[in-house]
Amino acid sequence: MSFTALHRALGVAPGPWTEDLLDAAVAAGVTETSDLDWKTELPPAKGLSQTDFPKDVAAMANSGGGVIIFGVRESQKAATERVDAGEFTEVYERSLRSVAITAISPAGVRAERPLPWFRGKPGRRGGGPF
Repeated sequence: MSFTALHRALGVAPGPWTEDLLDAAVAAGVTETSDLDWKTELPPAKGLSQTDFPKDVAAMANSGGGVIIFGVRESQKAATERVDAGEFTEVYERSLRSVAITAISPAGVRAERPLPWFRGKPGRRGGGPF
């Protein structure tokens, strides 16, 4: 069972990521915190290590962990709507993991499937936690 910053923000018990959980966060206008970060889209695959993604992962790791959720638009740090985050394939997932692991020393990325911060299935378009 997962208990993440999103579960805490919604005041719900530990459990799996679901569409309802993410929809509830948007409906409630859950705001970003040091361990919860909304992102509208996935970073570009080309030059991934040069994007903000490694910095974001390292910052989360250095502050005790957290959740980066792609596919959520925000306004003044509050979730406002779910959006298509972009295509998430197995190749892209491997790239994210590689960049994340490189950004953290010692490596601290949980190696569970699906990624703890992206609930989407490979090849599926749409938002979810990364």
